[in-house]
Amino acid sequence: MKIGILQFNPTVGELDKNLKKIFEAMNTIKEKIDLLLTPELSLTGYPLEDIVINDDFNKKVNSYIKKIVNKEIKIPLVVGHPIKEEGKIYNCITLIDSSGIVFTYKKQNLPNYGVFDEKRYFNTLENNNSLIFNNHILNFRICEDLWVEKFNVETKEINKANSPSQSVNIILNASPYEIGKFEKRLSLVKNLSVKSNSTSIFCNMVGGQDELIFDGQSFVIGNNGNVLKVMEPFSEDLYIFDTEEKNFNTFEKFTNINEEIYLGLRLSISDYFKKNNFKTAIIGLSGGIDSALTAVLACDALGPENVTLVMMPSKFNSEESNLDANELIKQLKCNFMTIDINDIFHNLLVPLKINEYDYENITFQNLQSRIRGLILMSLSNKNNSLVLVTGNKSELAVGYSTLYGDSAGAFGVLKDLSKTRVYQLANYINEKFDLIPKRIINREPSAELAPGQLDRDSLPDYEFLDKLIELFVEENKKIDDIINELGNKKEILSTLRMLKRNEFKRKQFPVGPKITKRAFGKDWRFPITNNFEID
Repeated sequence: MKIGILQFNPTVGELDKNLKKIFEAMNTIKEKIDLLLTPELSLTGYPLEDIVINDDFNKKVNSYIKKIVNKEIKIPLVVGHPIKEEGKIYNCITLIDSSGIVFTYKKQNLPNYGVFDEKRYFNTLENNNSLIFNNHILNFRICEDLWVEKFNVETKEINKANSPSQSVNIILNASPYEIGKFEKRLSLVKNLSVKSNSTSIFCNMVGGQDELIFDGQSFVIGNNGNVLKVMEPFSEDLYIFDTEEKNFNTFEKFTNINEEIYLGLRLSISDYFKKNNFKTAIIGLSGGIDSALTAVLACDALGPENVTLVMMPSKFNSEESNLDANELIKQLKCNFMTIDINDIFHNLLVPLKINEYDYENITFQNLQSRIRGLILMSLSNKNNSLVLVTGNKSELAVGYSTLYGDSAGAFGVLKDLSKTRVYQLANYINEKFDLIPKRIINREPSAELAPGQLDRDSLPDYEFLDKLIELFVEENKKIDDIINELGNKKEILSTLRMLKRNEFKRKQFPVGPKITKRAFGKDWRFPITNNFEID
């Protein structure tokens, strides 16, 4: 049996385009195949959120399923879509061939943790997940079904006399990327294959959707647990798998972790722009590592001709920062402009009655950042461009940013990257492309809003801070366990109080791609107003 695995990039709600892409992929298949798989909710994109409770949308989905049936397709197709029956909405897959609808399976296990809210939208129904098709038993699962142990042990295979001996587990997914997730998927599917003595196919979505990145990396596992195929990461791909083929070249394909992150962030930028109908980006360039990394990613994702870097120096910017920023612009070959903010800044100090030498005054410092934010957003309006924000997870955790200043923009590319990870990714880029001036990486970080200002004057050491964020935010560790691991109880508690105090800033920060187990986004839901004391 030849099974096509279509790893493609849908757009949420754009049914016409999504179905067209499926048919286009189908038309590229020249050999005779028996079945074409597409990911979970492939027709509609994922996650649908409140779109799926709209009755007009559900009627439209039904009309598109009828379109597939009426087309009398040459290749039997498995398509993912929601379905509304008797007032209840289900996340399901439907197998359609030239005769019409052959089989429908409704997802039985709904994730309701982290970024997932499926119990808000979908219902469950115990229903048959298996059928005999082309002399094979096909056992279907939809994403979370794989992760539920009871479901995996009790495989619901057809119990019929003289049923085919060869079975295939088909797992259709919209499984978002996070560091280490691919290895977890492999482990689960290997275990399933061995236990059920079946080949398993994991077909995953690819693409960027707001803060989620879908990495693809669909794969096939043999009944002995061997990895037979891993499809491309972070890009659309099509693979034809033959269950009768005996001589597989078994291999496992893994990318460097920094390469994974780079590819994921690049995809998240390109899809955010493409799917929201924007072409050009604007970035405030400071001469620091965060803006440099954001610029490199944006130029690769959108093309340097579609990126404008804006330098907005004040008297506090060092000569080294200006030189390094100019060197980066030469390397990237993108558009750039320079707008000196000194006159604007001093003209605002007078009516605000702020002393021009009151360098320690937080209003004095933040005013510079807000002027830059105003300029960037004005250029955004003027040029119909999106501003990419350059703040990282470490800064976001402790509020080391200015509301309506450096946090103003449309998309926070580094939102889920700690400062430590920013340096690692910058070094990876230089090893591969040699784009970022070395002094940007080696120089001690500074916001340059006052003479001699350094990040360490206001923040804990980044290595300590990032480990604390990992333990408290991403791993949800108890305070006592964190103290036992890191020591320095006083600094831990004071840093966590900073984290708590700055929830109001995080709520107003733009959306950005999630790469860790827990990002400051949909899977971090702390109330702004709360009196819970961390001690």
